[in-house]
Amino acid sequence: MAFSLQLPLAGTTLTLALERDSFKTKCDAKKLHTHFIKTGKHSDIFLATKLVQMYGKSVNIEDARHIFDEMSQRNLVTWNVMIGVYVQCGEAEEALKLFRLMRKKMIKMSHFTASSVVKACTALSALKQGRELHAHVIRSGFELDIVLYTTLIEMYWKGGSKLDACKVFDEMPLRNVISWSVMISGCVQNGFEEKAVALFSKMQEMGFNPNQYIYSSIIKACAGLLLVELGKQLHALVSKAGLESDVIVGSALVDGYVKCGNIEAAQIVFGRMSRWDVVSWTTMIVGYIQVGRDDEALELFFQMLQHNLMKPNHFTYSAVLRACSDLADMESGKQIHAHLIKTLFESNASVDNSLISMYARCGNIDDSRKVFDLMSRRNVVSWNAMITGYALHGNCEEGIRFFKQMQLAGIKPNHITFVGVLSACSHGGLVEQGRGFFHSMSVDHGIEATMEHYACMVDLFGRAGRLEEALEIIRQIPQEPTALIWRTLLGACKVHGNLELGYRAAQALLKLEPNDSATYVLLSGMYATYGRWDDVAKLRKIMKDNGVRKEDPGHSWIQIKNRVYVFLAEDRSNQQTEEVYPINDA
Repeated sequence: MAFSLQLPLAGTTLTLALERDSFKTKCDAKKLHTHFIKTGKHSDIFLATKLVQMYGKSVNIEDARHIFDEMSQRNLVTWNVMIGVYVQCGEAEEALKLFRLMRKKMIKMSHFTASSVVKACTALSALKQGRELHAHVIRSGFELDIVLYTTLIEMYWKGGSKLDACKVFDEMPLRNVISWSVMISGCVQNGFEEKAVALFSKMQEMGFNPNQYIYSSIIKACAGLLLVELGKQLHALVSKAGLESDVIVGSALVDGYVKCGNIEAAQIVFGRMSRWDVVSWTTMIVGYIQVGRDDEALELFFQMLQHNLMKPNHFTYSAVLRACSDLADMESGKQIHAHLIKTLFESNASVDNSLISMYARCGNIDDSRKVFDLMSRRNVVSWNAMITGYALHGNCEEGIRFFKQMQLAGIKPNHITFVGVLSACSHGGLVEQGRGFFHSMSVDHGIEATMEHYACMVDLFGRAGRLEEALEIIRQIPQEPTALIWRTLLGACKVHGNLELGYRAAQALLKLEPNDSATYVLLSGMYATYGRWDDVAKLRKIMKDNGVRKEDPGHSWIQIKNRVYVFLAEDRSNQQTEEVYPINDA
């Protein structure tokens, strides 16, 4: 129904039009407002309240508040509407200010007022004000209002108060499926998956039928706890309820199967969904990447683009750029970068950081630097990506310079920053500088060394041939050294020919990973270098007795135009052994 000033409307007609929500645009609201003034209806409290509501629906908060302030009389409904407008338009702070003004004027709130104000507290994480309001709700006798108490549960969950959320839920005299949904969802989002599973079971015992939101939450809980069998039972319940093709439930099932490592089941569910949203597409793409099927992740992404099935978001782009990094597929990475520019995708730090890492890992540190320089806002991940990239390329001086610039820019380094810096020192042979950075990490920055940092230090001394100092670093580790530590030392011993220390490292490594063929191969190679063929034979017998098989040979590959060629490690003739696949031209 279109509004026209050519047809004067009586008060009753205006009321009917407003009640039917016939006027929703800012233009309609302005026309109606003008008509009110001309006909003298602006003083009508009911119509003025409706006009406030109408301005709120058209997201015209200023005019809504102007009408509210100009009203000669206001009732509780008027206050509720104006507070609700602020909440719906994301102005939670203004909603609370108006509520305080309402209380000063001694206007008694209703359960509608309380619901809106609780939502404002939730948006602001204002737990203290929320608790005060909760106390007033109890004094006002609103315990039977399911909507209000469900809103309180949500507020406590988002404010990080599990005990208060559980207490409100347990004390509710009446519950509906939405109450259960908010409670279960809160448990899952806050890491209380076991509590969520228990609540789900209790809900069914009480005769409540789960909706798609509850199924989605409980599937996520099962995935988090790796409860594969329970997840399969839930899948059966979902299918029985006819919700398998639902985009919310389907996405949760895909994510659940991916987290449990069953990519084939995830594929089946994804194929059965009636429609897909960007979350389901991204979940499936991430799933392929997590199981090492990066090429299929890229294929799915390009399929998504070719058919205009869904507009990717920054999570999607970050995921596929990671796939390009894993494959060292710079051509596909460039195509994705070009698509980002072509579609005028809004600059996003996580996407830009993924671009930096992708170019660096594909051997193009110059383009990494270009992306970094063009970023409007950089975070610690951006700087870490550049420092790690320079370390990877052996440009230790530039990596260290970036570390110093990062601190001058006011960015506080984290533990990943120091992994990059120590790695840069290791690749550049800067032993004393590396030792200094390792010391300052805890003393100046309050960052405790992790196994990765210790591994970097072992590598630093190992590359420099200072193996005893590397062993001393291992002795300083407060926990039991990991396989990475001993493998790093073993590799250094092989390079520098320290057979005795290499044997000790291998023994420690085999205790942690008795079936790791790489350790046997490294130690065997060291024995062979020194002509200790009896020891080589003994190692091979131990491998055979323990059922340890040497892994398939490694391979290298090169890309020529649109094709990738693979070379096996044993092929010393530099001849092509296998053509793997043509690069996707999408």
